[in-house]
Amino acid sequence: MGALGLGVHHTNIAPRTVPPWRDSGRALHRMVFRAGRRSAQFHSWGTPLIALKIKSMRHILIIAYSYPPLMEAQSIRWAHLSRELIKKGDEVDVLTIRLPEYYKDGLDLVRKASVHRTYPGPLQALFFRTKARLRVEDKPFQEKRRSFTHQVLRRTYDGVRRLMNLILIPDLRTEWLFFALPELRRLMRKKRYDLVISSHEPGVDHLLGLVAKVFYQVCWMGDFSDPMVTFYTPRLRRPVDRRVQGALLKRMDSILVTNQRLKEEFLAEYSFLSPDRIRVLTQGFDDEPWKGQQRPRTDRGRLCLVYTGTFYRGIRDPGELFEALRSLSEEIDVELVIAGRNDGFVEDARRLGLLGKRVTFVGYLRYEDSIRIQQGADVLVHLGNLSANQVPGKVYEYLGAGKPILAIFRDPGDEGKELVLKLQRGVVAFDESSKIREAIVSLWDLFQRGRLQSTFRLSLEEVSRYSWGSLSNLLTAAG
Repeated sequence: MGALGLGVHHTNIAPRTVPPWRDSGRALHRMVFRAGRRSAQFHSWGTPLIALKIKSMRHILIIAYSYPPLMEAQSIRWAHLSRELIKKGDEVDVLTIRLPEYYKDGLDLVRKASVHRTYPGPLQALFFRTKARLRVEDKPFQEKRRSFTHQVLRRTYDGVRRLMNLILIPDLRTEWLFFALPELRRLMRKKRYDLVISSHEPGVDHLLGLVAKVFYQVCWMGDFSDPMVTFYTPRLRRPVDRRVQGALLKRMDSILVTNQRLKEEFLAEYSFLSPDRIRVLTQGFDDEPWKGQQRPRTDRGRLCLVYTGTFYRGIRDPGELFEALRSLSEEIDVELVIAGRNDGFVEDARRLGLLGKRVTFVGYLRYEDSIRIQQGADVLVHLGNLSANQVPGKVYEYLGAGKPILAIFRDPGDEGKELVLKLQRGVVAFDESSKIREAIVSLWDLFQRGRLQSTFRLSLEEVSRYSWGSLSNLLTAAG
């Protein structure tokens, strides 16, 4: 498996490897639902072991299903944080999944980490292999839309995933658990870790963190980008998932969340939690591509809006944005460029007469290309999620690009919206076509008068505290 290369260490775990513990299903149930006395001594950020005085920490294990080259929000988060920890002198091991050689995105970010990859499980492995063979990410949406094979495979996978998400807790990716356990045991026996960090989502990372805690009495930090129980959790499963989430939180020595709203919700729901056990570590941006660069001023006549990321129907939906663009008069020359896995929304733009006129889809871009296209924008578009306890990391990534942001929100308490207003980084609009239209018109007016850049505070220094380097200090500073 060295073909993935780039200085990354890979293990070769056979798909049929059995778990190291007999009757592991019952053991896991006992670990999740019975309080363990062994973790009580660590349940305070003020104790010597967990005050996050990691200046003396040398050995850290990160459990992250989502890690390059699988590029998702948590992949980017822990790719950058692991890189920063290594820069500060820590030795970092990462336990993650093995992917086909076709996947190469983001590997440069983690070339100095010691990465241990294992089989992801039969269903996800089949999915990844199929995508690799079809080279799905390389194909434009027009070709995929015409491909009967692609349509059938996509619908089959979506159906199987929905079914397995009902069966496995918390979702399909829990199939990785039994293939990751042998490698986890090997790592824990080989090295005495000062800290084990598990990254959610997916929830299987926390289940593996629990195993490390119970069997090896390590200091365990759980990271939550989202809660395990959300509005899209199957309704019948919510009581079970809520109980699992509570049991995991109870055993964690420390907890990271990406936004204040989620911290408040955890404290309100779980009386055993204290505020000092939960720290807010927001998403961030990589300042390396932008240091010392001049932000180019565009002299074209068309206002270019750019969105990089993924839409989700009913959750992070561009419908109102499309309607706003359709309602603009012809004198307002605006184009929206969309980069990401958003093929399901192409027909929406076509139906409204926007495709090829005001809306352009460029498909999935590699991480570096996604950063590059942000530099070609006049304005970057951020869509908030349906729930304020989930803040897309994209709004933090945009901070590093030094471009005005149009932040569209659905929840009045959206922290992405508040961030843009507090930093004077752009304009905000409620997710309603008339409100979005007003915001675009105001940006167009500034653009026409040559004041788009000067109106907002866009320097890198203004937002340096949100760089991954600065954020990693929360994991390394002596308090």
